[in-house]
Amino acid sequence: MDCHAVVSRLSAYQDNELTIADREATESHLSGCPYCNEHYLKLQQAWEALGSLPDLNVSPGFYGQIRRRLNDTRNAPIQVPTYGGWLQRLVPTSAVASLVAVGIVLGVVAGNSLVKGTPAPTSSHEDSLLSSLSVFDAVPPGSVADGLNRLMAAKERGSR
Repeated sequence: MDCHAVVSRLSAYQDNELTIADREATESHLSGCPYCNEHYLKLQQAWEALGSLPDLNVSPGFYGQIRRRLNDTRNAPIQVPTYGGWLQRLVPTSAVASLVAVGIVLGVVAGNSLVKGTPAPTSSHEDSLLSSLSVFDAVPPGSVADGLNRLMAAKERGSR
């Protein structure tokens, strides 16, 4: 018998609910397996601790009340909390979407009113900053791909 089978049967072994053959197999395993024996000793200690607790004195109708409440809850319909219908959920969502759309339109209008006609003249420093952003292009200048593109363009011009 393996450890998993023994551990799963320890409670039945403790309560003398096993057949004679299972009981003997469990005892044989417990005598040779320190892990399962320790598990069994812990189970015994738990039972002894529970046995040392005082008995509870309950009113005579206590168990009847528990049965009645269990039956009441068993027969009661299940209530699922609702947070409003689909229309109530739709109204806040559409209101937020409308506010976002209005914000975008106002941002575009305000941005276009600030920038009219031609762009403002830039200084040489700004030009160098803008040209340095070209490293983020799909084919950055000075790269192998840029050289290949230039070579292909020169060949096309030469073949014409």
